[in-house]
Amino acid sequence: MNQASCNAYYRELKSGGIFIVDSSKVERIPTTEAIAIPFTRMAREEFQKPFVANMIALGSIAKVCDAVDLENLKKAVADRVPKGTADLNLKALMLGVGAVK
Repeated sequence: MNQASCNAYYRELKSGGIFIVDSSKVERIPTTEAIAIPFTRMAREEFQKPFVANMIALGSIAKVCDAVDLENLKKAVADRVPKGTADLNLKALMLGVGAVK
């Protein structure tokens, strides 16, 4: 989600792993084995709320990894986010899912 974390952790990527970065925060991607999605920019442009960038990232990760049933993930998100924010968070989650090509 930022350049410092990218630099610190990309070396830990295991063979066959998936490295996903927030391209609105990471300018120098140290590997060609990466998926770059502008989570923070998307959160600002779509919702005017940069704090939902993490939820957009979660949706993208869920789509890329295909390890979690999307309906179960949506239910888990709705059950765990602060009261009154479920709609916002679910929209952000689905924006992330849709961002994966």
